[in-house]
Amino acid sequence: MSTRESGDDRRRDKGTVTEPTALGTGLHLQRIQPRVLRQEVLSALRSGILANEIKTGSRLLEADIAEQMGVSRAPVREAIRHLEQEGLVEIFPHRGAVVVGLPEAEIDAIYELRAVIEGRATAAAVDVVGEPELTRLEALVDDMRGAIKAHEIEAIAEFDLQFHGLIVEWSGLTLLRHIWSSLDGLVRVRSYQALDRPGSTARYFLKNAAGSHTVLVDALRQGDPDVAATLARQHVLEVPTMLAGLEKPAPPSRGAKSRGKGRA
Repeated sequence: MSTRESGDDRRRDKGTVTEPTALGTGLHLQRIQPRVLRQEVLSALRSGILANEIKTGSRLLEADIAEQMGVSRAPVREAIRHLEQEGLVEIFPHRGAVVVGLPEAEIDAIYELRAVIEGRATAAAVDVVGEPELTRLEALVDDMRGAIKAHEIEAIAEFDLQFHGLIVEWSGLTLLRHIWSSLDGLVRVRSYQALDRPGSTARYFLKNAAGSHTVLVDALRQGDPDVAATLARQHVLEVPTMLAGLEKPAPPSRGAKSRGKGRA
């Protein structure tokens, strides 16, 4: 032990208060990633809008959001700009950012566009992916199974997003990837929020969500771009069909009809 260290120890033993010293260059702290912070703010705002917790017509005030979330205004500003690109928010002069929501009439069109993009991307990825990429996709499917078992809806949505995002990225279709990114977040969170509802349709879809992704991995491994593209389009388009089944009102029971006739 050095003489200075011994002196410091003796001073502490006597109760003497010592001046704090500067942190040395040997200290290693994990660097905070601004992009991650912005993504967390974006996810929270997007989920609130799609869950109708943040109502259509609401103003998104940077200062208020930053204070509530305990962050600076910079990631809030970036998140709002991203929401504007997605079409969930519109910027008005003298009013700022206003929530416009996701028009129901446009949902089917968004899925149709996604189906076209993912079909093309999956076909292009066939010639690029090898076993390391396929293993990575299979790991995400396993993660999805764990999230389904735990009924962690947001985690399922995140693993699903990563799965499809990797395929689109590996396709090398840069412009289509940008278009896909602007569309995908809009409908994915909304879809999985719908799956959190009770009912046999939601349970069936959740039960088969992982398996439907395994089919895509097998198609990529098989190496036929036409088959891969067809399966990718079918995979995307089954979601709005499922949503229609979830949102369709249940038919009245026979007993209700009989009681209605008796009162007429």
